[in-house]
Amino acid sequence: GWFAIGTVIFWIGLHTLLNTVHIVPAGNVGVIYTFGGITGQTGDGLVITAPWQSVKRATVQVQTLCFMDDEKKCPAGAVQVGEGLDSFSKETQNVFIDVVLRIRVSPNDVQGLYRNVGESYVNKLIPGQVAQVFKDETVNYTAVDIAPNREVIRANVEAALEKELSRFSINVDAWLIENMTFEKDFEDAILQKQKATQEALKQTELIKASEAVAQQKIAEAHGNAEKLRIEAAGQAEANRLL
Repeated sequence: GWFAIGTVIFWIGLHTLLNTVHIVPAGNVGVIYTFGGITGQTGDGLVITAPWQSVKRATVQVQTLCFMDDEKKCPAGAVQVGEGLDSFSKETQNVFIDVVLRIRVSPNDVQGLYRNVGESYVNKLIPGQVAQVFKDETVNYTAVDIAPNREVIRANVEAALEKELSRFSINVDAWLIENMTFEKDFEDAILQKQKATQEALKQTELIKASEAVAQQKIAEAHGNAEKLRIEAAGQAEANRLL
């Protein structure tokens, strides 16, 4: 009986000891829960807590998030958190983009992020913020000006996202536009316009070439006439001498 009691006490003590020792890997912080509520955070390494406390790991490494319709097109290591983004131009012409977003949680206040938003902060915050900021930016441009200003739009959206997400201790490392498309009718119209412009340039070059040929022929004619005049004058002078 005493042996059984001692064994139980030993296992209870061992279990209690194991519950107080935690390992937080590098690149993570530990969020400390006390009776289910968040009461603090700790750095990586060996962490000792009270038996009634628990520790959950929270990454502070760079996370690569993908917004594409086809998950297979996402870069290696990226997590698809939404489909491709859609917005519209100043004249309400639809524009679609595939985006890669890289974020990193600030290690200084992970507990605040977990307390105010929760562990699933990526799905709760990121898609909505990204979509709204992108829409707010593209309405400043006409459809034909969006593609030429692609880098300006990217930089402005990245800065706006940094401002919005920093309130939750989330830093934006990069917001990258992988692909940009428009409605097929609009793209066809742009293509036809480009073809027409190229054809017009081609015709202009042909006209210039024809004019150059004509000028060359005129010059040759003037040259031949001058040659004949000189020859005639020489022949007349020869006749006069004879």
